[in-house]
This record gives sequence, C-alpha cells and structure tokens, in this order.
Amino acid sequence: MEYRVLEQQPDLTFDNLLNGEYAKKYEAYFTDQFPGRNLWLRLYLYIQKFTGKTFLNDNYYISKDNWILKKPIEKLPKKEMDIAATNLNEFAKFVSDHDADLFYFSLPHRDNTINVKFPPYVKKGMGLVNKEYFLSQLSKENMKVVDIRKSFIHRFSKSELNNMYFKTDHHWNILGAFAAYEEINKVLSREPYYVANEPEYKMTCIQNKKFEGSYNRQIYMMVDPSGEKLCLSMPKDSRFSKFDFYLGDKKVQMQTFYGSGLKSGNKTITYHGLYTPDLPEINIVNHNVKNSNVLIIKDSYANPIILHIAQHFHKTTVFDMRHNERTVEQYMKGKDFDAVIIMYNDQNITGNMYKFN
Repeated sequence: MEYRVLEQQPDLTFDNLLNGEYAKKYEAYFTDQFPGRNLWLRLYLYIQKFTGKTFLNDNYYISKDNWILKKPIEKLPKKEMDIAATNLNEFAKFVSDHDADLFYFSLPHRDNTINVKFPPYVKKGMGLVNKEYFLSQLSKENMKVVDIRKSFIHRFSKSELNNMYFKTDHHWNILGAFAAYEEINKVLSREPYYVANEPEYKMTCIQNKKFEGSYNRQIYMMVDPSGEKLCLSMPKDSRFSKFDFYLGDKKVQMQTFYGSGLKSGNKTITYHGLYTPDLPEINIVNHNVKNSNVLIIKDSYANPIILHIAQHFHKTTVFDMRHNERTVEQYMKGKDFDAVIIMYNDQNITGNMYKFN
C-alpha cells in the first residue's frame, strides 16, 4: 500500500558484483517484489498488534475507537525554525515591494488538534510548542499572520473538533476545511479587492467508495474506514463549475483536478481524489469578478477549499512549491497579484517549502 516505485531487478555486471552493489540492490529488489509481500507485511503488523506493541511499524498507534495516531512529534531544532521564519520574513518584504498583501494562515494539523489519547506512558508530543515558537518569530510588519487553531479551540468542543478530521488520514475532512475557510473569509473580506459574494452551500457525501487514508495505507489498511465522512461542500448555484480551469496554461475541465476520484471506476478514494491533488500550478478564472488576482502557496491542507477562495477573485493561481523547479519569487516576477496567501498546516514549519527565493 506504499505509494513509491518498487525496486527492479538489477543488472549483473562484473564491477557491481565485485564491489557488492549487486547483492545490495538484489536484496532490496527481492524484498520489494517478494510474492504476497503486502499480505505478509500486514500479517506481521497484526502480530505486532496482538503482542502488545504500541507503535506498529514503530510509527502508528491504533486507539480503541480506531483512530490511527502517528508517534508524537519531537521538538524541532530552533535553528531550522529560525531559518524558515527568516526566509518567510524576507519573502514578506519581497511581496510588499511588489505592491501585494501577504497573508500567512497557520492551519490546524490533525495531530495538533484532535482529542484522542495515547497510552499514559507515551511521551507527550511537541507539535504545539514548535508551532508557537515558529509563529513568534514571524514579523508582522509586512504580513498578516493568522493562527486558525486558536479560533477552532474557541468555537468548537473537543468532540466537534474530532468530528472535523479523518480517523485514518493525517488531514481534516470537509467539516474542518470549511470551518477554516470561514475564518479565512472573515480576514480577507476586509480587503477592497476581495469580493464577498457568499452563496448557500449544500453538503454532499458519497457512500460507494472506500476511503484509503494516508495513515491507514502505511499499515496496509488494518483499520476499517467505513465510518469516514467522504463529503463535499458545494454552492447550490453550481458557480464553481462555471469557472475556467487551467493546469499551467492548458485548459481543462473542473473534474480533471477537483474531485477526480469521484468519477473513477476505483472502489477506493484518497483525500487527493476526493478534493484536489498536489499539482505544480493551477489557474482558475472567475468571470463574475473583475480585476483581482491572488496567488495561493499551499500544502495539501488547503486542497478542499481552493475553489471556495477562488470565488472571491477574478484569477486565482495555486502554486505548490514541492512540485516546481522555479522558486516563488522567480514565478512572481512580471506578474501582478493583489494578494499572496500562504496556507500551511501548523506542523509544516521548516524545510524546502520556506525557500521562496
């Protein structure tokens, strides 16, 4: 169930036989291609579970009510967070110099928000400590920093918060994503280029697909996902379908990237198939709004609400740094944006997604 390319049988040469490289690669190939590999690995995980091992594959804990919890995150080195914060502060100055507003929305990661307990002997995670330190290092001079988790804690009960996340995946479901959109909408609606034309929404849920959660996939679907809420929140007036959609410069249909898994013949669906996959560049043109452009820099937590934000701008460009050879600053040169919106989950606070230049 892992999403990676499996090892292939290596070529046998005199050199790689002598230097031991052939034996090493052949062992990896045999391990990956072993007949019934997934069945044996799943059986091995069941043995771990029934012999009392806390973390299956040394990483995943299954609670009594079938929440899959990842091993608590440790404290990140301050140096790594300082580098990311400095890069973001410098990018804020770059955006300001290009006459655009920068918004940084810290989205509440599931593992920092849900109220599901580990066994008492498990060391407490440091995810919230990391987040608070990182946010404290951000300059407010050239950007608006919004911690969505604070409003979540204020608005919702513990049980309501749990209901907003998948039990077998590291993302939120549409309840959590839409609640975050409501908070984002409150902030952006104060800006003159943001057109506040909120429609009525209809919640639609699918029943004919089995959810393949990211955490569940790592333990070979040991947990029954039948209770997961596979839902969309769409405008009753169907306005999203009237947008023009482009992958880069190529015009496509909405279903090419939003809800692409709903129409497929597969019996399973992933978070990305339910909402939007991570793509290098998406452009959305809304002809009901004139002369306002926004650039969204995001991770996968933003995927369910891209269209909700796009309805308030004429052109929305979605740029995923993980899938681009260009930097954001290179991409922005020669382009005119009224606003730049960064939406990262609050465990995504270091690394390459903060290399803007």
